[in-house]
Amino acid sequence: MTYSSPSAGKRIRHLRERKGISRSHLARLVGVDVTAVSAWETDKYRPRVDKRLRLANTFGVELDALFPHEELVAADVPSIRPIEDFESFASLLLERSSQTERLIRAIHCSRCDPRHSATMPEFRTLVSERLLAGSLAFEHVEAIYDLSRLKEVIWNIFRYEGCAYRMSAYCVEPGQPTPGPNAFLFDDRELLLGSDWEDESIKPKLRLALSTGTLVSYFQQYWLGMWRKGVVLNAEGPRDLSSVRAFAVRLGLPISDWPSFLEEARALAMEDGIAPFV
Repeated sequence: MTYSSPSAGKRIRHLRERKGISRSHLARLVGVDVTAVSAWETDKYRPRVDKRLRLANTFGVELDALFPHEELVAADVPSIRPIEDFESFASLLLERSSQTERLIRAIHCSRCDPRHSATMPEFRTLVSERLLAGSLAFEHVEAIYDLSRLKEVIWNIFRYEGCAYRMSAYCVEPGQPTPGPNAFLFDDRELLLGSDWEDESIKPKLRLALSTGTLVSYFQQYWLGMWRKGVVLNAEGPRDLSSVRAFAVRLGLPISDWPSFLEEARALAMEDGIAPFV
């Protein structure tokens, strides 16, 4: 799609400079990170509808003056791309994760093959390095089915103490239906939806990459609803693992075995030497 000149980004920059405010000041007024303002002004991506309204109000202009009608329509047309196989999904996941500016939101609710933690080593390495470097925030909603996965979660809680890593979980008991899909949401604007596990038993496998549009906005709200219904396991980091202990008991661990289970989790070592899935 070709847009008329000047671009929306140039109009945002012009109005910001005419108002005499910095990018960081504008970011605070609109309620975003300064990197978002930078991306808007360089036309890397467009503000969401609610942010466009805030920008127009901040600059004291009509919305159509900042984003002409034809541009608003074009910007809201969703991009939907089917993904043929697991290898393509893993490759796209790695690409999107490296390009993400600040936040990945993940949701994993269908049961995965128990070997899932040994998959996608490049992705696990990238996310681990970015978390430890402070260049990424990762928020994860997951349905936990077994104690082996819970050990990995505990390992991650200790590893990422002080990092922007949070996890909300559902304890799924035998016979309980899975509460939702598997997906990744990048900076609240791009979505990978479907199967990321090579040996996932659910068929047929649905894999889609989407950007902008109503479906992405819907998933943002769906994710928030799932997050609020779950239990945040690392609200206090390693200082308080009472929620994790309660999960372990619900999954069948005798309460008397908790101390040894915790030590096993802290000493967990992956076969490939890479951190478990976040």
